[in-house]
Amino acid sequence: MHRPLHSHFSTLILCVMKGLQAVKDAHPRLFLIADRCLVFFVLFPSVVAFWAGVWMFLDLHFYPEHVEWSAWCCVAAGAVILVFFNVVQYELTERFLEPGWKVRNVVIKRLYTLVAACANVFLCRGRMSGAKDIKIS
Repeated sequence: MHRPLHSHFSTLILCVMKGLQAVKDAHPRLFLIADRCLVFFVLFPSVVAFWAGVWMFLDLHFYPEHVEWSAWCCVAAGAVILVFFNVVQYELTERFLEPGWKVRNVVIKRLYTLVAACANVFLCRGRMSGAKDIKIS
């Protein structure tokens, strides 16, 4: 009988985590250097690329001829999405996420994070691109 794919994946993740913990315990300075390299050379460029990609997509396709209207729509969309996510977070967790490591859990969590990250880019783009009347204090 075959084991489900998520079972293999969770076993692989556990093995990697145990290996990383062993390296961290044996060589803490080496682990710290590897961690900093990962952040500076992989994670930071990935975050910047995501922000730049979403921002450029909005510049090209979200009312490009009306900058101020586009900015206000971005602020509104970002605020509505983030407030909505704040309100439904508990319900979403209770209704759709099951205990244990399930593929559906991973997909829902990643989609939630992606949409929330896009909403943050919407807010920042709207504020910086033309919605100048917004006072943040």
